[in-house]
Amino acid sequence: MPTFHQFSSLPLEIRRIIWHHCLPRRVAEVDIPRLDGSDLWEPDRGQCGQKCWSPETSRRNAVPPAISRVCRESREVASEVGHWSHYDAFEGMGRIWVQPARDAVLHLNWDRTWAIANGNYATAESAVPYFFTMAARERMVPSVRADLFFPFSITEDFSRMSEEEQTEAAIQIDDGNVDGALLVHHAPKTVFVAIALVVLHSTEEEAMDSGLFGLCGDERIQAVHIDDVPRLRAFSAFWRATAGDTDKAPGTYFSYMLDNDNFHKEVECWIERARIQLFGQLWLEARTAVFAGIEDPANIWVPPLAAGTQPFNPTNRPNPNHPWARKQLDLLPELVPQVLFRHCSGKSHDE
Repeated sequence: MPTFHQFSSLPLEIRRIIWHHCLPRRVAEVDIPRLDGSDLWEPDRGQCGQKCWSPETSRRNAVPPAISRVCRESREVASEVGHWSHYDAFEGMGRIWVQPARDAVLHLNWDRTWAIANGNYATAESAVPYFFTMAARERMVPSVRADLFFPFSITEDFSRMSEEEQTEAAIQIDDGNVDGALLVHHAPKTVFVAIALVVLHSTEEEAMDSGLFGLCGDERIQAVHIDDVPRLRAFSAFWRATAGDTDKAPGTYFSYMLDNDNFHKEVECWIERARIQLFGQLWLEARTAVFAGIEDPANIWVPPLAAGTQPFNPTNRPNPNHPWARKQLDLLPELVPQVLFRHCSGKSHDE
């Protein structure tokens, strides 16, 4: 590793600027929290057969940056920018290091299928309200997994389906989507959504040399917007150069995102269906209140619902010409689709 022997001779102001430049820009992550002390299910290993879920990635992403361990001066710079954020209400790591002005994004790595309470995961207390409170407190943009409220599938191309096929694949909107309902009421105007999670394996040296995981290799979780094709290609090239022969699962994701001309249309279709799903939670609440104060409730959906029937997504869509429906649509958060990359230096993908 190259050294800079004259560094200590530089003026303090210059040294501090350099230390500041070396601070990571991370996706801060609240990892698999539980509110009830319950056991965890085995995490979903993903649609493409990824076999790694290393807690080491989350742990190392949650500690102060590498430069904070160099000297007192660098530690002071790190402490001015970041701090420990505690989430004592959760069972889990309990605290993470955040740098709100640099990290910007706070990701909740949790969905309901990962928690069990009294043998019934549907009754487990949700991490959603506390998480959004935490994100607001830290003034960071919240990020959640799509699985939390409406999964994104790379094996089901809904945008290419005929109207008849879409009707057959439609799902009923019911009151089982507890976290979706909580998201509607607690989320700010913008929410990042991880529609895909890709674990990339390599050595620590390869990760640092790539520059994709920070100058010091301590930006172990990266969020990339689906429109940022150059960055997606950079991660794809990194995978091919490091683990392409032994860890083939990421290739399915990269092929889907970079070689599929219909990818963006599929994501747009998912956003529309996800919004229908969230709107449906508001409709269910209105129905429970017997549509009090709402005129012409039968025409909230297009096509209109017959009395006593449930809407199906996307067969039924919110009616933009209905005053109540239009108001609720305006209340929904903007969903910004992201691809989440996690770096792992372990060998669990070979096992």
